[in-house]
Amino acid sequence: MSRWHAVLCKPRREAVAEANLGNQGFEVYLPRMVGLRRKAGRWQQMIEPLFPRYLFLNDGEGGRGLAPVRSAPGVADLVRFAAGPFKG
Repeated sequence: MSRWHAVLCKPRREAVAEANLGNQGFEVYLPRMVGLRRKAGRWQQMIEPLFPRYLFLNDGEGGRGLAPVRSAPGVADLVRFAAGPFKG
């Protein structure tokens, strides 16, 4: 049975983590939204993460180990509850 995990990313590195985890064969979900940002005195529409610093990872049917996730570029750590990773 596959499980979804919450991953904490390094600041402003959600897209880097998404690409690297996808290259490792994990199913990754990074929800995005269109937001307004002020840049050079003007408002611009930008696509940004819905949950800054977080993305979601499916470990697949085989229940792969999560050790490579923590060392992937852009990843800070797995979100944990008690002693183990949070399993949603």
